[in-house]
Amino acid sequence: MARATALLLALALALALGPSRTAAQAADGTKKVGVLDLFPFAYKAPNGTLTGEWRFDVAVATKACELTGLKCEMVPLVVADRIPKLRDGTVDMLFAGLTKTADRAKEVLSVAPSYYASGASLFALQDKAANAADWAAIKGQKICALAGYYLNPDLKAKYGADLVEVPDSAAMLDKLVAGDCTAAVTDTTDLSLIQAGKDKGVNVVVTAAPALDPAPYAAAVRLGEEDLAVKLSGAIAQGLLSAGNSSAIFSLEDQYILSNGGQPAPYLANLAEAITCMVPCT
Repeated sequence: MARATALLLALALALALGPSRTAAQAADGTKKVGVLDLFPFAYKAPNGTLTGEWRFDVAVATKACELTGLKCEMVPLVVADRIPKLRDGTVDMLFAGLTKTADRAKEVLSVAPSYYASGASLFALQDKAANAADWAAIKGQKICALAGYYLNPDLKAKYGADLVEVPDSAAMLDKLVAGDCTAAVTDTTDLSLIQAGKDKGVNVVVTAAPALDPAPYAAAVRLGEEDLAVKLSGAIAQGLLSAGNSSAIFSLEDQYILSNGGQPAPYLANLAEAITCMVPCT
């Protein structure tokens, strides 16, 4: 409770002072930022580097780094590597589609406010979508999910899925095409399956099942790094969420999520409205 109170007070201070661009912060050295190697968050070329065209999390992280005066280098990560690579020092922060959960709070320090939100959706080949039209339908069926995905335990225990864990979207698509999985579960905003299907001439769609378990996405730093968390808090609040419906986060959502077939983030408008009310009243 004491830590939570301290962070809330620190966030209030960050909002009051605004994102800092002091020379001392700029001299911290290059910060490595873990971004999710999935379309439309980040997109890695075969040689392991990020493509020249920015994606959603890369754009969000770049904006935050600019506002804090930090020099940042983007590092693409797969889902299962995000928290381990942060904890072992490979990266210094995460802007990587990381859902806030109670268990993760024991491993990393989430940055408030959250910068986005998503649920989980069922994806399938168009001619198989009717077989996974709701969450009750996946009971006893082979369902693909990324290794380490936060809903994997619930998919098995609560919904009775015969879970098939895969390392990436390419493997997930292969399983769908081969008939090894009836459907795949991933974030509503994870459009990598649709993109990969287009590349191979396969039509992947979101099934009729409603988005499950809407939850916020937050940047994260290592436990104990409250100073860095406060810097990022101010940048996210003022730089991305402080102009109501005209907030920068909405233009990034339009450019990288909605234009590629994604859906608007749940409760993002309410979050931007709340932050907008806080920031000018200083």
